[in-house]
Amino acid sequence: MTTPSIAQQAYRVIPLFQAKPVGWFSPDLTILSNSTAPAPEFPRAVLGETWSDWCAQNATAANAPYDYVAASLVTLAAALIGNARVAGFGEWTAPSIIWTANIGSPSAKKSPAMAPFKRAVAVLEAELADEINIEDEDAAPPQIHVGDITPRAAQEVLAANVKGNVLFLDELSAMFTQANRPGAEQFYIESYGGGSYIVNRKGQAPLRIPHLSMSMLGGTQPDTVRDLIESRTNRGFASRWLYVYPDAVTGFQRPIRVDQADAMAAFRRLRGLDLEGGEPLRCELSSEAEDEAEKWLIQHNEESAQAEGLWQQWCGKQDGMLLRYALVLEQP
Repeated sequence: MTTPSIAQQAYRVIPLFQAKPVGWFSPDLTILSNSTAPAPEFPRAVLGETWSDWCAQNATAANAPYDYVAASLVTLAAALIGNARVAGFGEWTAPSIIWTANIGSPSAKKSPAMAPFKRAVAVLEAELADEINIEDEDAAPPQIHVGDITPRAAQEVLAANVKGNVLFLDELSAMFTQANRPGAEQFYIESYGGGSYIVNRKGQAPLRIPHLSMSMLGGTQPDTVRDLIESRTNRGFASRWLYVYPDAVTGFQRPIRVDQADAMAAFRRLRGLDLEGGEPLRCELSSEAEDEAEKWLIQHNEESAQAEGLWQQWCGKQDGMLLRYALVLEQP
């Protein structure tokens, strides 16, 4: 199991969170302006040669940063695995749920980078609708994605799709605003955990969702993220996101056609994974992976002990993210 370091995972989150390390050092004065330090290079090796090349081709086709494509791939893969699998490490378990915010200016090519994944989901949903014989003509066809950000609408979709879903948005600002409304933030936080959930409805039977599971993927701008993480009402919502903030692509490359056949075949395999008796199949870390995880967690906890405020909250969520990433990256 190969896992990116905290610095690699953060993608310039430190300036956004305005971290205050312990001890004296030469201050990073870029925090006083809208500029940021150069982004670290995406750890391409974790994807393997085939997927890394595929991400590079799609990034070139979109004239977009590689990071947007690679992070979107990991997020969609997590959503397609969904409730079929969980990662296990002793008494720990972690679901296949990842929230990713691709950050950049309006011209950073966030939407073009995510476009292949939107098209893939549309194809998969059309195939599911064709395969399943719906006796009730009024029944909704199977869904992989959630398009309505309101909790009630999302709850209806999640209750009807046992494997879970992914929320796809070109712009996450409306989602962040929705999360500030009473009750909404707690619902979204629950959907990050994959646990059981009951919706009490006036005049109707309760809506029972055995495994409330919703990955999220979208684009947004730096100022929008700053508003989110600086909100006084934040109760952990902001610390659950992977913030991807690469340097913008300069110049122009002629867009190429990318063969998506192998990728679609892989997406179909992940979507075809089933629950076992209505429950996720637990995937255990190998003994070697347990050793690597232990080493990483010891180092990470030492780093987290020196963090403060929102940066500490974000660091605290990375213990579970270790297992989530490992689960997704090891799926065939």
